[in-house]
Amino acid sequence: MDPSTIPSTQFATRYFDAWREGIAVVYDVEPPSYDVAAGFGASVEAFQLGDMIVTDAHLGDQRYVRSTARVRRDGLDHFVLNLYRTRGWKAQTSDGEFEGTAGQVSVVDLARELISDEPDSDLVALFVPRDLLEQRLPDLTALHGSAPTGPHALLLADYLNLLARRLPSLPMGDGRVLSRATCEILTACFQPSLVGVEAARPALNYSCGGARCGSSSPVSLPPR
Repeated sequence: MDPSTIPSTQFATRYFDAWREGIAVVYDVEPPSYDVAAGFGASVEAFQLGDMIVTDAHLGDQRYVRSTARVRRDGLDHFVLNLYRTRGWKAQTSDGEFEGTAGQVSVVDLARELISDEPDSDLVALFVPRDLLEQRLPDLTALHGSAPTGPHALLLADYLNLLARRLPSLPMGDGRVLSRATCEILTACFQPSLVGVEAARPALNYSCGGARCGSSSPVSLPPR
C-alpha cells in the first residue's frame, strides 16, 4: 500500500472456508449446491473513506445471510450499497423479495434480516454508518431491500463505479472530503429534488473531475 494514498487493505482466497471466516464480521455465508472447491474465488480491496468503507471485489457464487439472531448479536448499524458490475442478485427480506441486474445498485440495512443469493460477480460495495444519513433522509427504513431505478439511480451507479476506479490513486487527505461529498450525492440520489441536486453539485464536480458522472448511460464495465 502506498502511504500517500487513501488507506486500503486487500484479501484474496480460492478457499470458501477462508472467505467464510473473512466475511463473518458482516454476513454468515453458505456455499452453492455444487462443489465450491472446483471454482470458488474471492478477491477484495477495501478503502477507508472517513467513516465509510468502499470495497471493490470479485466474488464467487454464495448465499449471504443476516438472521434475526445475527442482527441482534453483532449490532451493525450500517447501510450497504452494492453496485453489481456483472450479473445480479435475488434476495429475501421481511418485506418480501427483490432482485436486480448488472448496473443496478441494491440497498441493504444491516440492522434488518436478509437472505441474498449472489452469483459469481464483480461488484462495488459502499458501507455507510446510519448516522451519516439519518439527518438527511427521514425514512431510512424504506431503503432496505430496494433497487432504485430512474436517472438518479443511474447517476448513483456511475458515481460508485467511478469512485472505486479512482480510489487507488487518490491522495490520503482526500478521504474525509470524499466521505462528505458521497453523503451529499446519496441524499440527492435517494431523495430527488432540485434542492438536493444543487447541494450535491459541488461534490459531483470535485469527485468526478470533469468526468461524465451524471450521464444516464449504463455503467461502463471493466474488461474481463
